[in-house]
Amino acid sequence: MEEVSPSPVQTVTTQASVSAHDAEHTTLESLQEETNAPINQNKSLADWYQYLVTTFEALENHLKVVQECHIKNTQDLKDQITTLTAQLQQQQSQRPAGATTTTLHADLLHHSLLSHGPRRVPEHLPPPPLPLHQARREPLLF
Repeated sequence: MEEVSPSPVQTVTTQASVSAHDAEHTTLESLQEETNAPINQNKSLADWYQYLVTTFEALENHLKVVQECHIKNTQDLKDQITTLTAQLQQQQSQRPAGATTTTLHADLLHHSLLSHGPRRVPEHLPPPPLPLHQARREPLLF
């Protein structure tokens, strides 16, 4: 039998150079991913910050409307108190000798309620929410 002698020419593989290139490419990709992660996180935080700013501005505007409504209602109440006080003083000056203060107050209150009517909700405010038993409920989907 013949013996196979090793060839004097050795085959050299180029895997070392290919693996170095792959390692470099992988390293660049991983560095890019590591760099993009904080950038994406910062964008997310910036979006969240903008959302909070918008929300707080809307709340501030709503509170200004409520404050203006409160100021107007307070002024209306002061005007009503002034009117009622003037009416009470007029009633007391015209009071007959046998009339009591309690009957005068009841008559004045009855007159005041008839003249002012029921309290109306300002037009620029949304209607109050429905009570829970009247609210429309959406069906639960499982």
